[in-house]
Amino acid sequence: MAKEVKKVAFLTAGGLAPCLSSSIGYLIDEYTKKAPNVEMIGYVNGYMGLLKGESIPVTPEVRKNALVLTKHGGSPIGNSRVKLTNVKDCVKRGLVKEGEDPLKVAADQLVKDGVDVLHTIGGDDTNTTAADLAAYLATNNYPLIVVGLPKTIDNDVYPIKQSLGEQREPARAHDPRGHGPQLRLAHLQDGAVLPQDAQAHEVRARVPAYARAPGRPRRLCAGVQD
Repeated sequence: MAKEVKKVAFLTAGGLAPCLSSSIGYLIDEYTKKAPNVEMIGYVNGYMGLLKGESIPVTPEVRKNALVLTKHGGSPIGNSRVKLTNVKDCVKRGLVKEGEDPLKVAADQLVKDGVDVLHTIGGDDTNTTAADLAAYLATNNYPLIVVGLPKTIDNDVYPIKQSLGEQREPARAHDPRGHGPQLRLAHLQDGAVLPQDAQAHEVRARVPAYARAPGRPRRLCAGVQD
């Protein structure tokens, strides 16, 4: 008999992509509709938050307005590029102590938090790490399920034909002289990215000095002149 799912967790990892916020919004909405009694949490800043035991609860208010997240870029729970199999890096970052196995630390934290299902939303590295964690859990008899959701603007998650985040909407940059180029911009809004990150948009245009994303402030747009 399958174990009853009482608590699920989400984490987003790797680089930013247009689908992160939407993925979390739809997952919360679907769980709310089909399993309203399931408790949900989000680990802050990907695997980093999992190792540190930092999470935020999905409140009734968040459940009610979950689909608002589909209108925003970035990730509401933050990202990081931490890999559980890179022990040296985890120690250097202070996420685990010397001699500790990050996979075991992560597994123990999931058990401590009472998580039955972990949804990992990320690209190749994120899902490879998710597979390593799932294998560790199975080998060591941890009764947990890891579900990887492929996300990447590079569309390089084998064997997925098209990953979430690969298709981006074209936008026309503003050019007062009428030479506005077609740009492909990820749906990453200034107010929705990680606070420690800065954005740099590479713009290739016939008149590059006048090309920038519509409505964007001048800050973070290096080399743009108005």
